[in-house]
Amino acid sequence: MRGDVVRTQRGLGLGLLLLGAVIAASSLLGPFGAGAIRYHTSDTTLNQVIGGDAAALLLVAPVCFVVGVLAWRGHPAAPVLALAPALFATYTFTQLVVGEEYLRLPGNNERYFPLLYAGFVLGGGVAVAAWRRIDPALLPVPSRRLERLAAVALLAVVLFLAGQHLPTLADALRDNPTRTEYLSSPTAFWLVTLMDLGIVMPAALVSGVGLLRGAGSARAPMYAIVGAYVLLGASVTGMGVTMYVNDDPDASLGATAGFAALTVVFAALAFALYRPLLRSRPASAGVVPATSAGDGVRGRRYDAGPRHPLRSPSGERGARVSERADRRRAFGSVAELYDRGPAGLPGRYTWLRTQTVEEYLDYLSTHSIYVLLDTAVREALFDDIRAGLDDRIVSDVDTMLYLARRATGSGQ
Repeated sequence: MRGDVVRTQRGLGLGLLLLGAVIAASSLLGPFGAGAIRYHTSDTTLNQVIGGDAAALLLVAPVCFVVGVLAWRGHPAAPVLALAPALFATYTFTQLVVGEEYLRLPGNNERYFPLLYAGFVLGGGVAVAAWRRIDPALLPVPSRRLERLAAVALLAVVLFLAGQHLPTLADALRDNPTRTEYLSSPTAFWLVTLMDLGIVMPAALVSGVGLLRGAGSARAPMYAIVGAYVLLGASVTGMGVTMYVNDDPDASLGATAGFAALTVVFAALAFALYRPLLRSRPASAGVVPATSAGDGVRGRRYDAGPRHPLRSPSGERGARVSERADRRRAFGSVAELYDRGPAGLPGRYTWLRTQTVEEYLDYLSTHSIYVLLDTAVREALFDDIRAGLDDRIVSDVDTMLYLARRATGSGQ
């Protein structure tokens, strides 16, 4: 099963590596680099393209390469991490192809349509492939506070997009529009307005409300939007810097500083959300870490035996009491008694088990490592665990199913 996962994710990894290469190539060939690609657009929008290309080359392409390597190696976090650069690419390449003034302004970007088309297709394909590999039930459960912060951030995106687009949209609907961003590049204006108000804003609104209501289905969109806005925020910041450096009449140092601050906030939020996905190291042997519910177990060291990573609603790691390796070795020994063949391939089912603290302690009390402890030591340990965990414990469980034929001549 592990091999199947790695082989499946290698397609995702290859897509990300190709996407990173296309993003880097389009940036290097565009106005930020060699200037071979000349877009049919106004000077203001061209400054934005230059800043966007800089962010794409220096940030987005490296992210694609790093996540692509993780996916190639079968890292379970890769599908979630892949969403941000994939959505960024789809969003950006759509504008670079469709948002140009082809019949009104000079340029030659239509000659590079295959390259830009490849970026759009790879971005969309990687996004779909990554989304299909995400099981919302297996995503880390953030703390309620962090989840609310993410919800507030998504709702802030809604308010930000409304404040950014509605005034210019109201001006564009007049008989005689006056705003430069509309008059200079009306095609790009309508495309960005449609995508932001018709796709990004509704997705952020639904996800934000879902997070406030505790809906697990809102977590995957949360990762996608927060991650994508880190990249988009960096891109828009680059646009603002370029416009300011080139003395663009629409440049605003205050707006650029605001975008930079927004990007830092989203980057910090993304770090807090993504960190549990990247944790793979087990805790120190016999140490029961403290959780947000209290620090009654901090610093205590017990001979706690095998460990298993737990997730409580607070998002902190609780006690580690896994017996996965022992179970797998046992299953492997049993399987050796049979002719494996096609029927002997294992089936792995990963699911979440929710328990109260008392149910979890009852579960621990069935393990010999705890049964053999002195009663006073065991009760002190359980008291500390009880004080250090939330009311509800969510743990990852692997169930292995083996189907096999009897060995020929076994006599059974």
